[in-house]
Amino acid sequence: MSDGSPKGFEKLGPHEVVITKAQPDDTEPIANILYVTWRDTYPNSTYGIPQEDVNQFTEGWLEPDRIQRGRKLFEPNPGVEALVAKTSGAAVGLFYAGPAEDDYGRDDPNEIRWLYVLPEYQGRGIGRQLLEQGLAGLGDDKDVILEVARYNKPAIELYKKPGFFIDRELERDIMKLPSGKIIPEFLMVRKAKQP
Repeated sequence: MSDGSPKGFEKLGPHEVVITKAQPDDTEPIANILYVTWRDTYPNSTYGIPQEDVNQFTEGWLEPDRIQRGRKLFEPNPGVEALVAKTSGAAVGLFYAGPAEDDYGRDDPNEIRWLYVLPEYQGRGIGRQLLEQGLAGLGDDKDVILEVARYNKPAIELYKKPGFFIDRELERDIMKLPSGKIIPEFLMVRKAKQP
């Protein structure tokens, strides 16, 4: 019987994936998740985003001093929801959200900054579990925004399930790669529940 996962990728049962609050000691495995998933997700020939460009952009992400600086992101911080998914004790996914850096004209929204799952664990329900638990932790009294590459169709579909919609297209210099190319993005929004 199929569970809808791609062939060879059965969903992991809830007992096989443990999602906990990320801690400073999780910083190095989280940096690795970001490094690996960026290199796998963002190259795209249709949009002219070459692998070499993404590799250059992510260079240095695993340097010890950068990891050390990143530890503060995972210290307890009210309003921040930082989760790590582990299977067999190894970190395979992460969720990080909190107050938005840019509100895009919305009233004090939260922002999902990172939702990444290692490529070999994608399609197994881990991203969905992280998203559900992360959103539950943020609550539904504020809008939640996120930015997603326009060509990342699996992520866009994942975000639509709990009520996110595409608000607008973005082209921001922050996503400028060494060649000058910009990863094209959508701003997606999930509106706060009305009282």
